[in-house]
Amino acid sequence: MNGSILKNEEQLHQYQIVITPHTALKEQITDIKKQFADTYKTDAGRWLPPAITLTHYRQSEITEPAIINRLQKLCQQTAPFLVPLKNFGSFPTHTIFINVHGKIAVQQFNKNIRTLTQRLMTIDKFNKPHFIMEPYIVIGRKLEPWQYEQAWNYYLHTPFTASFIAKNITVLKKAYNSTQYTVLKKIELHNMTGSKPVQQILF
Repeated sequence: MNGSILKNEEQLHQYQIVITPHTALKEQITDIKKQFADTYKTDAGRWLPPAITLTHYRQSEITEPAIINRLQKLCQQTAPFLVPLKNFGSFPTHTIFINVHGKIAVQQFNKNIRTLTQRLMTIDKFNKPHFIMEPYIVIGRKLEPWQYEQAWNYYLHTPFTASFIAKNITVLKKAYNSTQYTVLKKIELHNMTGSKPVQQILF
């Protein structure tokens, strides 16, 4: 990392763009996360709100208006879409999550976000945004080997089926010395223009 970024570290903020399920499903998944945390003695994922993270990045506050503007234009041209969830998956040996079963709509939307915002989110080659193209909802993370093995042995054989309509995205923000994200902006999806793919739009 170059010296200028290190010197201005405290001026950088952490950001996430997420899709959140409707209230009833969010409560259901929260209960699963709490049960997981209690059973396997871990708090690493307990307090994470149930959500699909599309991207996370570091930037200075001065970039916020431009990034929000592009996200708003994208959301104006994106209709709400179905997000099916089915069963559980894992990243051996540290994370267990709920699978996003129908990924295409989420992936395409995230590709559009990447097309329109990647340059604005990038500081330098050491500080680039991370776009998550295999969407999921975390149940437990940062697991010890024994926690992962016991939990995965159970959740591998545990059915789960649900779905929700993605109606908005939320931009979260965390200051350099903060431990919690706050909501910077919630943006509704409402295809006002009836336009075709957003890649065709010039900004």
